[in-house]
Amino acid sequence: MNLSRRLRALAGVKTRISLFILLVLLSSNCLVWAEAQDSTCHELKARYFKLRNTDPKVLKVSDWQSLETELRGYLLQAKEPECAAQAHFQLSVIYELLFSRLDSATLLADSLQQLADLETKFPHSLLADDALVRRAELALEYYGDRKSAKEDLLKVLNKYPRSDQYTLAHGRLKDLEDQETLRQEPKEHSKNTGKLRDPGFLVMIDAGHGGEDFGAHGVGGLLEKDVTLAVALELRKLLMENLGVNAKLTRTGDTFVPLAERTQMANDYEASLFISLHSNASPDGKLKGLQTFYLDTQGDEASRLLAERENIGAFDSSESADLQFILSDLIQSSKMEESIAFARKVHAATLKTLRRRWSTAADMGVRKAPFYVLVGAHMPCILIEMFFIDNPTDGGNLASKEFRRDLALGIFEGIKNYYYEAKSDKQ
Repeated sequence: MNLSRRLRALAGVKTRISLFILLVLLSSNCLVWAEAQDSTCHELKARYFKLRNTDPKVLKVSDWQSLETELRGYLLQAKEPECAAQAHFQLSVIYELLFSRLDSATLLADSLQQLADLETKFPHSLLADDALVRRAELALEYYGDRKSAKEDLLKVLNKYPRSDQYTLAHGRLKDLEDQETLRQEPKEHSKNTGKLRDPGFLVMIDAGHGGEDFGAHGVGGLLEKDVTLAVALELRKLLMENLGVNAKLTRTGDTFVPLAERTQMANDYEASLFISLHSNASPDGKLKGLQTFYLDTQGDEASRLLAERENIGAFDSSESADLQFILSDLIQSSKMEESIAFARKVHAATLKTLRRRWSTAADMGVRKAPFYVLVGAHMPCILIEMFFIDNPTDGGNLASKEFRRDLALGIFEGIKNYYYEAKSDKQ
């Protein structure tokens, strides 16, 4: 090979090496940029839920406005569809909350527009059906626009027949078609309450997460917020009809409720017991089993990490130092031993009931952890992690209506056992 051919070959090799290095650098930069995008998405989500949980009355208007500005900026460069859809939904909520404080019609219009943009641009998002239901509710509440509301609800039924919002949309349509039924519901509830054998004993049932807070994501698209509500509704029915005690829910539909307000509801109603329902998830989806928790600052590392995840956005960083004091004060109270007994009875009865038909129900024990939703409760309180929603076995079970009914029955049996023992101790 002559010199010129060698030089041309060498130049070709150098070009290929340069292109390879350039591609590596570009790929690396793209990965860094994607990670930054993902990091920004999670950071904005954390800030949003912190404000939702700590400022439900929208007193920190400037903080909400600052977050609104950052979310709008993020949307200009967002590449991850689900993060962009999430930002649209969060902006809609922020505009409605600011409208409640500032009374500007423009803000309400902006709220509706964000929902329309979400559903149009991201029809395959997990939030697309939520956006339609929320837009229907805003149209009804603020404009009395039954026609637009009906169109959005029908779109949920037609476009998203398997969504978690299908039942809710169907119910809203039924209410629109028969307002008389809607007006009679409170009377019907009062009638049922009057038949209770022991209306003075009240169980407050907290269906974890809700609304734009999905909770853990499970197999086949199953969402924690839907599992907890389904079990909570069934549990309330069992308590009122079979045990004859009163039962209230922190949420009866797919709505967001700040963590602090959930416990406050139990205190305001002077509940006898407080039980918070959740479903767990693990990094690799391999863990499975039932866990029941009572409030304590101590606990194993896994329990503390789980509590940190559930507590995200529950309080400002300035308040976190006070949490240890609050918890320590509660631990010294007389409710501690009652909560432990309550947790053990519910845990044992739930497993016993489930294992009659579901041999795969694993036991991960009764544990202690610093769950914020239990802080400040004036009654025995526990939190149940109803199996691992992302585990193929547990998640498959939780997707079954029969399993959820048996799960509610097991929890009911535990509450019943605790109730009768508490009654006998007082006699």
